[in-house]
Amino acid sequence: MQLSNPLIKSMALAFEDEYDQIFQAIESFDRIAVFTHLIPDYDALGTQFGVYTWLKDNFKNKDIIISGSNHRDYTPRLYPVIEDTPDHWFEQSFLAIVVDCATSNRVSDMRYQKATKIVKIDHHPAVDQYGDINLVAPEIVATSEIVGNLILAYPKVSVLSKDAAIYLYTGIAGDSKRFLYSDTSVHTFAIAEALLGTGINLSVDVYNKMYVGSLNDLRVQAYILNNFTVTNHGIAYYILDAKALKMLDRAADQGKEYVNIFSEVEGINAWASISEDEEKHIWRVSIRSKAQPINVVATKYRGGGHAQASGATLHSFEEIAMLIADLNALFPITEVH
Repeated sequence: MQLSNPLIKSMALAFEDEYDQIFQAIESFDRIAVFTHLIPDYDALGTQFGVYTWLKDNFKNKDIIISGSNHRDYTPRLYPVIEDTPDHWFEQSFLAIVVDCATSNRVSDMRYQKATKIVKIDHHPAVDQYGDINLVAPEIVATSEIVGNLILAYPKVSVLSKDAAIYLYTGIAGDSKRFLYSDTSVHTFAIAEALLGTGINLSVDVYNKMYVGSLNDLRVQAYILNNFTVTNHGIAYYILDAKALKMLDRAADQGKEYVNIFSEVEGINAWASISEDEEKHIWRVSIRSKAQPINVVATKYRGGGHAQASGATLHSFEEIAMLIADLNALFPITEVH
């Protein structure tokens, strides 16, 4: 469709074999299920619904489903409710397309393993290549960007509807922090341009839905701003233990949603949210940085991810101090005003 754009064409050529295999798989299966990871974010749900909607628009005779988890806040404000699919659906031959999920154990619906063939599309480092076909591009800022290129390079005439484009755009905007992260590239903007060409109204269709907040969000932010810590190495972090989460009416997996409150503060080099998951007896950590890679530290604490955006899991409160010490070691002593 858009191969006249040299950036889109270049990526299509770089992954020509993977594209051919994915297109052949889509065309050869009558039943397709689209999955993503546990505790989905914008890129996970945006890509999942983008793929699903594009498939539904263009392969009307196929049985296509979407399976996985809804989001506490984004559903149904931004993404439709994902309904439960009965077990018997997965007993016949089907193609599984798993998006934005680096490792097989984090897929939100393990019934994907029953698929006759599995396609993995992802932008995380290629640690676990669990797909029969793996389209992985770690240098790309969002999986939605990868899928956008794939759709635009589809060799047959196809529809890229406004609805599908909106979903993909939310994935790109979410994982790039509205195009601020360093992995944002000219290719990112090329895909965004193509998506906007479907008639998206950025305010009405995207940002008003993505970033609308509640009064309770203000209360959470107020709590964080009154209880955060900044080290002399420029590491900012906040801790939401079970008591604080209950008081603020937030779940453990929602604690990370405020992590970028520190992203534009001079002198802060990296920042983290640390939330207690009392039910699982762990602490959930989300780490960000302006430039210095922090994923090595995240990996040490049973996590990983991108150079400037990673997650980790702590098994005790005592590990918090160890994590912060390791983050401090990445940066010289600084003065935060």
